[in-house]
Amino acid sequence: MEGCQILDFQWRYLYVNEAAERHNRRPAAELLGQTMQAAWPGIEQTTVYAMIGRTLRERTALHDEVKFNFADGSRGWFDISISPVEEGAFVLSIDVTARHEAEAARTRLFEQEQLARS
Repeated sequence: MEGCQILDFQWRYLYVNEAAERHNRRPAAELLGQTMQAAWPGIEQTTVYAMIGRTLRERTALHDEVKFNFADGSRGWFDISISPVEEGAFVLSIDVTARHEAEAARTRLFEQEQLARS
């Protein structure tokens, strides 16, 4: 299921659906009305922050796959599409972490097989 979030021009969360709660690993009640910067200290250094900022400034749609580092040290990969909306920016996210982990495992296995053959 796709995560859907709406941020206003002051970076405040206006809407967070159930899938976005799972992607954020936080309930909507913790995010709604709060700025992204307050919710995620250090977010300003991330690709997703730069993408949202560009959408808010230039009113342009953007898409990319990004790695997100959570406060607990875990990581997730997300396919992110950001579009301008009247309120600010609409963020659509799809969790692609399992795919990235499978690809990394396949690469490690291939490398191990290559070393074994050498």
